[in-house]
Formats: sequence, structure tokens, C-alpha cells
Amino acid sequence: MNKRLLIGLGMVMLLGGGFVLARGATFTTKKTMFEVGGWKPKVAEQRTVPPWVGGVLALAGVSLIVAATFVAELGDLSRFRPRQLMAFIGMIPSQYNTGDKRRLGSITKCGNAHVRRVLCEAAWAYAYPPKISRHLLKRQEHLRPDIVAVAWKAQLRLCARFARLSATRLHRNKINTAIARELVGFLWHIALLATTASTQPTPTQTYRLKTQRPKPSRTRVRVAAPAA
Repeated sequence: MNKRLLIGLGMVMLLGGGFVLARGATFTTKKTMFEVGGWKPKVAEQRTVPPWVGGVLALAGVSLIVAATFVAELGDLSRFRPRQLMAFIGMIPSQYNTGDKRRLGSITKCGNAHVRRVLCEAAWAYAYPPKISRHLLKRQEHLRPDIVAVAWKAQLRLCARFARLSATRLHRNKINTAIARELVGFLWHIALLATTASTQPTPTQTYRLKTQRPKPSRTRVRVAAPAA
């Protein structure tokens, strides 16, 4: 089967949690076209999904497939720090040390290749001036203001860095990799905000009776005028 078909079915199983069978579906691959018994999968119901999945959709370039890939491949992001997460994915540059000399090479690529691929695809959205498109505004409609603020801050920073590195005539693929590495930090930040907000109990409003304090008496001392 095609790799994209397998990934798509995995995302439906992950986010949907079940299947509802409906007739008349065909799946095509590069080699052959086949019919899966006249049935096609549909999302039945949403089960346990991390609370930060909807939050990271506020970032430009981060679609549902990118968020679902993060859930499937990385799981809980709270066990990482931002630099640790970048190293775990394999987005940090390799090092060659000889004595006192330190040389940085290409990225290590020691982590998950699927996550790196979707990150590099999402990073191309920052090659243009920052803006809030109609689709992005629809995704941010029901999100908290602090998450939307972090997403806008990420767009301002990453778009400016993409333009600044492009002015140095660096290769665009290298620029895209640098932007994707920094995008990991903003993904971690939004995931942390969404997770901590969901685990904290809802504060109950308490009412306190105001005790009436006696007002200090302000009596003016009258001084008799001197006799003429």
C-alpha cells in the first residue's frame, strides 16, 4: 500500500478512535487500484486526544496531520525541554571537535524522520510576510488568547528570521531547516500552556464578607480667638 494511505489511515484511527463503514470507496496507489470490500472508514467518535492538539493548530503551517503526527510519534511533550526535544527529533547540528576547535555540520537526523518531514513542510509557511489567513483565523476561533498570542509571536519571529537569512544568500533548504528547528520550541511552548491549563482545577469563586471598621472620629479642636 502507499505510504500516504497508511499514514492517513493511522491518523483516522488515532483521532477518530473507531470506524464506521460506508459503501462505495476506492483507494488508489501508484501501482494498482483496489477496492477495500466496498467499505470505507469514517471517523466514529473522538476518544482520548491530548489537549494540546487543538492548541498547536493556531500556528501557521501546522495542520491537523502535523499535530496528529506529533501525537503518534512523540506522545507526551512534557517529558522534554525545548533543546532536548530538538535533539530527540534530530534537528540540531552535528559537531566535530578536534582539540580546541569546534566545527558544526549538518543536522544529526538521529530522531524520527516522519516528524522532521512534517516540520520542514510546515516551516515553508514562514517564507512569506506574517498574516492571519481565513483558514488560520477559523482554527484560532475557539482557542485561548494566550495561545493565539504565542502563535502570532512565533509567526513574527520566524518570518523575520526567514527573511533575514534569505538576505545572506543561504540555501533555502538550510533556512527552512533552521526555521523548523525553532518551530519545535513554539510547539513545545503551546503544548505546555494547553496541558497545564487542562490539568489545573477550575477555580471556585469565593465570597468574603467585608467587616465594617469603625471610622476614626475627626474632631476639630477649636482654638479660642485671643481677646483684643
